[in-house]
Amino acid sequence: MLEIKDLEFTYDQENAFKFPDMECPKGTHWLITGPSGCGKTTLLHLIAGLLQPAKGRIVIDDTDITRLPSAKTDKWRGLHIGIVFQKSYFVSSLSAAENIELASYFNGLKKSRSAIMEVLDKLNIKDKYHVKPQYLSQGEQ
Repeated sequence: MLEIKDLEFTYDQENAFKFPDMECPKGTHWLITGPSGCGKTTLLHLIAGLLQPAKGRIVIDDTDITRLPSAKTDKWRGLHIGIVFQKSYFVSSLSAAENIELASYFNGLKKSRSAIMEVLDKLNIKDKYHVKPQYLSQGEQ
């Protein structure tokens, strides 16, 4: 369950956003659309805990992420939120497998070659285990 109430965010005086109250029950899906600059990405960054709102609250399941201290927000996000950015961010000196291992490390997970192989297999790039990100297609990234 996702609940958004009285949510506001401000970059500066010209870029302030007030979002409508929303409730998204577990198991439902939303499509967020609108013109460039209307706040779609800002809203997603707020929901993911990447930005802190100026006002309001965001409750995901039973956790009000707007009330979590910064370090706890990072830990909570690592355990509960998956983010796919428009532009990929990898350590270019590491292979695909090593980048996955690094992400696992930052989420407090133990090193597991079988788990890394499972992720690569699910992404249909198991054969790219040792390949550096710059040699992967954008889709593979």
